[in-house]
Amino acid sequence: MYDFPFSVLRNGCVEILSLTRCYLNLPANLSTMRFGSIASMVLDDVYLTDQMVEDLLLGCPNLEASEILGCRGPMHLKICSKGLKRLRIVLGYYFPDDPEKRQTFLVDCPNICSINLDLCAFEESTFKNVSSLVEFRADFVHRIHQSYHQWSKVVRVLEQAPNLKILNVQNWWFKAGPFCFIFSVVIMPKYVSNVFLTSKDTFPKSFMLHNLTVLVLRTGFTQYDLVGMAAMLKLCPNLKTLILEFLFKVEKDESLPEELLDKPVEFNMPCLKQVTMEAYTGSEDDDKFMKILMRHEGALEKIVVVPFQGFENGEKKSLPPVESKPTMEELGINEIPNRTLNDLPDEILLHILSLLPTLDAVQTSLISHKWRPLWSRVPSLNFDYQLFPPSEPLEYTSQFYAEFIDRVLIFRANSPVHTFRLSFIYHSYYGSHVESWVRSAVTRLRARELYLDLFVHDDFHDVETVNHWYDFPFSVLRNGCVEKLGLTRCYLTLPAKLSTRRVWSIRSLFLDQVYLADQMVKDLILGCPNLEELELQKCSGHRHLKICSKRLKRLTLGMFFESSKQRETLLVDCPNLRSISFNCCSFFRLELKNASSLVEFRVDFVHMIHLSYSYWIKVVGLLEQVPNLKHLHVQNWLFMFLTSKDSFPESFMLHNLKILELRTGFTQYDLVGIAALLKLCLNLETMILVYPRKFDPDESLPEELLDKPVEFSIPSLKQVTIKPYTGTEDEGKFVKILTEQGVVLEKIVLVHGQVENRVVVLKSVPPVVMYKKGSQTWNYSLLRNSN
Repeated sequence: MYDFPFSVLRNGCVEILSLTRCYLNLPANLSTMRFGSIASMVLDDVYLTDQMVEDLLLGCPNLEASEILGCRGPMHLKICSKGLKRLRIVLGYYFPDDPEKRQTFLVDCPNICSINLDLCAFEESTFKNVSSLVEFRADFVHRIHQSYHQWSKVVRVLEQAPNLKILNVQNWWFKAGPFCFIFSVVIMPKYVSNVFLTSKDTFPKSFMLHNLTVLVLRTGFTQYDLVGMAAMLKLCPNLKTLILEFLFKVEKDESLPEELLDKPVEFNMPCLKQVTMEAYTGSEDDDKFMKILMRHEGALEKIVVVPFQGFENGEKKSLPPVESKPTMEELGINEIPNRTLNDLPDEILLHILSLLPTLDAVQTSLISHKWRPLWSRVPSLNFDYQLFPPSEPLEYTSQFYAEFIDRVLIFRANSPVHTFRLSFIYHSYYGSHVESWVRSAVTRLRARELYLDLFVHDDFHDVETVNHWYDFPFSVLRNGCVEKLGLTRCYLTLPAKLSTRRVWSIRSLFLDQVYLADQMVKDLILGCPNLEELELQKCSGHRHLKICSKRLKRLTLGMFFESSKQRETLLVDCPNLRSISFNCCSFFRLELKNASSLVEFRVDFVHMIHLSYSYWIKVVGLLEQVPNLKHLHVQNWLFMFLTSKDSFPESFMLHNLKILELRTGFTQYDLVGIAALLKLCLNLETMILVYPRKFDPDESLPEELLDKPVEFSIPSLKQVTIKPYTGTEDEGKFVKILTEQGVVLEKIVLVHGQVENRVVVLKSVPPVVMYKKGSQTWNYSLLRNSN
C-alpha cells in the first residue's frame, strides 16, 4: 500500500483531500505544524490510531468537513474540533469476542451542524457541545441482538441537540424505551411495558424534538413498526416532512403485547404537510398505513408514493399491479377533480389575496396571467412597514415604502375597500404622503375599517423619531363611511364643533399612545353617537376622565402608571355597557353608574402588591355596582381584599356569576383567597385558573390559617380548567380538594405546560381530562382537537 506523505501539503494550497486505501505518514510535530488550507478531508480504508486522529484535527485548524470510512485502528476515537461542521463516520462492526473491539467514541465540536454515523459500533458513545447540530443520521444493520446496543448509545445525542431540524434514523423506537411515558399515558393507558420502564437507555419524560421539521425513517409497516412510528411522532409536534425509506430487516420483529396487536394506531402529526413513501410495495401493511394517513384530519397536504422493488427470498419481487392499490372509493374519500387555482372564480381568488399584506398580494399576482389584474381589486389593503427590506440609512426603506403605496393607490381602480391598514415609522417629511393616503382611503376607496400604526416597534425609534408625530384630521371621516378606526402614536385634531357636527358612521374606536384631554374624550363620545366599542391604550393628557354614552357596549382601558400628574378620577356612565376591562388603570377614585347591563368585567394589574394593589382594590370595588355580572376575570389578591376594611358589604353576593377566570397560584395563601371568593359565587358553573406571573412573594397568613384545611363552597360548579398544569405538589393538592368537595363537578381539564422566567409555555400534547358523570369515580381521558 502507498504511504502518503502528509507533510507535502504544507507546500501547496490543497483545500479538499481524499485518500483511499493507503497508509498515512504524518509528520512528528503535526499538531504544531498547522496545515491551514485543508477544509475537507475524506479518509477511506486508511489505518488510523487514536493519536493520529487527534493530531490530524489539531494540525488542520480550518477543517470543516471530515469523513472516516472503513478505517482500521481507532479504539478510543475522539473527534474534538472547534471548526468542524460536518462529520461522517463508517467503521463497521466488531464481534463480541474480538480482542480489538472499539471501546469509546467522543464527539466534542461546538460548531458541528451535521453528523452521519453508519455502522459506528462502539461500546460507549458520548456527545458534548453539539447544540449547533441541525442534521443527524444513524444507520445500523437491523439485527437487534448485534446492533441495538450501539444504536441506543448513538441516538442519545438527540438529548444534546435542542436545535435538531433533520433526523435520519431507523425504526427501533418501540423497543428503544425512550418513549415509555408517551406509550403508557397516551397510546395504551392500560398497558405498562417492562421494557419501557426498566430501560437504562430511556430519555427524560420531558424530552421533545421541538425544532425537528424533517424526519427520514427507515421502516416497515407492520403493527410493530406503526407503534414505533407513533411513538416517534409524539416527540415531533412541529414535524412538516416525513420520508419513509425501505428497511431491510435481517431479523423478525419482536412480539408485541396482546393489548397492542389489534389496537388502532394514532399518529400525532399536527403540522405534518408531506409524506413520501420510498418503499411502497402495494402490500396489505402498506395500504393500511396509507389509509391511516389519508383519513388523518390535520395539515397534511401531499402523499408521494415511490414504487419500490423489494426482496423476497433474496430475489427481487415484482411490483404489484396497479389494480391492487386501494381506490379512493375503497378509502371512503370522494374523488376530487383535477383543478388548479386558476379554475377558481375571481371572488375566491380576491378573498385569498385579501388575507395577504399588500406587498405579498402584488408579488403573488405575478404567478399567473389571470391573477395579474386582481391585486388592484383586492378588498383589503395592508401596507406593513416590517415587510420592506431594511436598508441603511433607514430613510431609504421609508422612501421605498412611500413610493410603493403611492403607486398602488395610483394604479388601483376606484372600487371600495373594506380594510385599509397602514404601519409606518412617521417622519414629518412624509406628512403630505400620509395625509393623501388617509384621504384616499376615506373618500375615494370608501374604507369601512381604517387602521394607522405609526409606532410599529421600539426597534425602529431613536432620538430622531421621538419628536415626529402625525396629526390625524378627524374631520375627514365626515366625508367617508369608516366604521372602525384605529390610531397608534399620533395627535388627534378634532373639529371645533364635533359635538354638533357628528360622525355617524364610527362604531368602534381604538386609540393607542394618543394625547387625550378630558374635553377631547367628551367631544369624541358626543361626536360619534353610534359608538359601541371604545378602547384606550397608553393614552395621556386626561385627569378627570368621563365615559358617558347611551350607546357604548364595550369599554377597554389600558394605561400604565405615571410618575407625575397622575389621573385623579374616572367616571363610567353607560347604561347599555355589556363589557368593561381595566388594565393597569392608576386612578385615585373610580365611579361606575347605571351598570345593570354589564355582564363581563375584567381587571388586570402587574402582580406587584406594593405598586398595584391600592389601584386594584378601587377597580374591584366597582363590582358592587354590577348586579347582573356573568363573567369575571380577576387576579387572586382576594384574601387581602375580603379581610380588609375596603371589602364588600356582608350581604354582597355575585348571584349571576357563571364564569370565573382567576389568575392565581396554588399556595395556601392562594387557596384561602379562592375559597373566600367562591363563597360569593354560589351559582358559579365554570372556573378557569391561569398562571398569575407573581413578582412579589405572598403575604404572611395568620397562624390559624397556615395548616387549616381549605373548604370550597362550590354547589353549582361543573367544570374547572387549570392552565398551565405543571404537576407541582400544590396543584395536586388543589385538584384533590376539587375531587373531594365538588358536589356537581363533572370535568377537570389539565392543560400541560411549564413556566420559564415567568412566561407560560404550553406543551404540544392534548390536555388531560378528569371526568365524572353518572358515577362517583373519576376517570381520565385526553382532550383531542383542543386549542
